[in-house]
Amino acid sequence: MTDFYPHVYLSPHLDDAVLSCGGLIHRQVVAGQRPLVITLFAGHPPAEELSAFVQSLHARWGDPVNVVATRRAEDQAALAVLGADYLRLDYPDCIYRGRGHTGELYYTSSEALFGPVHPADAGLPAELATTLTELIPPGDGVTLYAPLTVGNHVDHRLTHAAARILSRQGWRVRFYEDYPYVEAEGALTAALAARGIGHWQPATVLLDEDDLAAKIRAIACYPSQLKGLFGSAEAMPGRVRSYVAQVGGERVG
Repeated sequence: MTDFYPHVYLSPHLDDAVLSCGGLIHRQVVAGQRPLVITLFAGHPPAEELSAFVQSLHARWGDPVNVVATRRAEDQAALAVLGADYLRLDYPDCIYRGRGHTGELYYTSSEALFGPVHPADAGLPAELATTLTELIPPGDGVTLYAPLTVGNHVDHRLTHAAARILSRQGWRVRFYEDYPYVEAEGALTAALAARGIGHWQPATVLLDEDDLAAKIRAIACYPSQLKGLFGSAEAMPGRVRSYVAQVGGERVG
């Protein structure tokens, strides 16, 4: 990739960067900067029959004919609202990973999504870091944004670990508080302890009404996810506004 992007967001899934940093992304676009959102786990599921767990998730998302195509279209619409560019990697979401010669899926329950990383995924952070470096070499003017792992989702932790590798290789890395997981009492403290971060002093990005309204419009572009994340589409704007008012904006550190 030859284009220069001063702000590169690592989004585990097709919504995470917008949920956590949509206001900041909008502000950077308005300032004439070029944010790029790279979604790591945006690949299509394997051709094998889907597990009962995956089928239940697809039902919650409205049972689209092609789930990944639907989610990619939602994400494209959301990023168009903000004005950001995007790039998708073809690694599948953790709910689809596995099979192989054993036929085993790695994550087959809601609890597993927030439990230990499967041994077969142990090498993914290094592989992701290599892929990202080949796409966008580090530079003095580039800042990389990655999830802090609030909520402890497997794919967020793998993304975080890849960003840590890139940090050691010369990237300037900042971590964002994963929303809406960070709303839960104690979730931020647990994430800091799990990652060995003893001193967390994030910068609070103050959002004006235009930034906040753009973020809410962008999140509304993910109808398949709103019920699971917020209980309903109608509840989302109030939840987002309430949390932004509580913490003062969006936080990265």
